[in-house]
Amino acid sequence: MKIYKLGLLLVSLLLCSNSFGQRDKELERKIIERKVDTTFTVEEAAENFLLFYNNMKLMKMNDELENEYSNIVLNSAARMRRLDDNDKDYTIEERKELFEEMLDKLSADLKKILSKEQFKLHEKNFNVILKRFYERAHWAWKRD
Repeated sequence: MKIYKLGLLLVSLLLCSNSFGQRDKELERKIIERKVDTTFTVEEAAENFLLFYNNMKLMKMNDELENEYSNIVLNSAARMRRLDDNDKDYTIEERKELFEEMLDKLSADLKKILSKEQFKLHEKNFNVILKRFYERAHWAWKRD
């Protein structure tokens, strides 16, 4: 059940495919208008999720820590994803700077809850997905 919830949350965050009830169609339309586009295709998003999930399991966390970890990462990813919304009106440089600041905050938050070994695994595994994102955004990769 936990994998289902985590998968559903990650896919919905990565794809920006909001499913609202009939009364929320106007809100959905406004959100879609603000969104420039999604970074990854459906297949790529699914592949990224499986990579994230499988690598998270290698970190050997208990259920409580796993929930805390996934909440921090997924909430951070959701905020990062919103940086390219049309209503933000950031330049490419501003967006990249804010993204980097968010990555630094994510790392700081995770260092508080993970062991050194778990954090090293997180960085190694998360950087695979980040590198894909940087390539799509045409940003220079400097995080190795």
